Amino acid sequence: MQQGDGWRPFPLVVTVLTAIALVESMGTATATATASGQRPAATAAPTCGDGRLTVGGLPEVDATFAAELAGAQAIADAWDEESYLVALDVTCRFLDPGFTVRATYFSKARERSLFRTADGEVIALDPNVQDPRPLDVEGLSFDRLARALRSEGIEPDAMLTPSGVAVRLNVDNDDWRFGPDDLPPDHVVFHLTVEQNNEMRDLFVDAEDGTVYRYVRGTAPTSTPAPTRTP
Repeated sequence: MQQGDGWRPFPLVVTVLTAIALVESMGTATATATASGQRPAATAAPTCGDGRLTVGGLPEVDATFAAELAGAQAIADAWDEESYLVALDVTCRFLDPGFTVRATYFSKARERSLFRTADGEVIALDPNVQDPRPLDVEGLSFDRLARALRSEGIEPDAMLTPSGVAVRLNVDNDDWRFGPDDLPPDHVVFHLTVEQNNEMRDLFVDAEDGTVYRYVRGTAPTSTPAPTRTP
């Protein structure tokens, strides 16, 4: 599978991808949340700066995300009406302003294949790999993601790496597990790498409650549940 133009692959490659993306951390996972129960507001910033998503601009994705996904769905339906969404990535457009949604669908009828709507590539799933489960993005909030990142002290003008934001379902099996070990299974997860002050921070964010997970070198795995709050 290719990784060009900001594309982030997924399992069977997910476990390999996670290991590669996080190999520099070489550690165990931790999760953090604000003790006060309130996350800082995400200050406005351009969605894309120099061709890269910004933290402060992430809430703007919500305004047109549904339309972008509907376009991807139409392409997938033309390929196979029975296919279903299993992964998506949000990145900046290469030459045009704004962002784009790169969606991947699975079809059992088409010889258990994955279909990428962005480039039309069809990828046959290894026969030894379990079928992927559907990715439910109802209620997905990039504003919630931005607030979670701001609670980590990340500034609005901080940029994500060109690969943007990956959205996956963390499944409790070796084929489709996505994220640190203490990230709850059956949760939709944002994955991104943020650059700030010449530091790269590789983060997994629970899309449901905004809890931030990471791999931290030399620490025992811990998890702090996110506080109850109004989305």
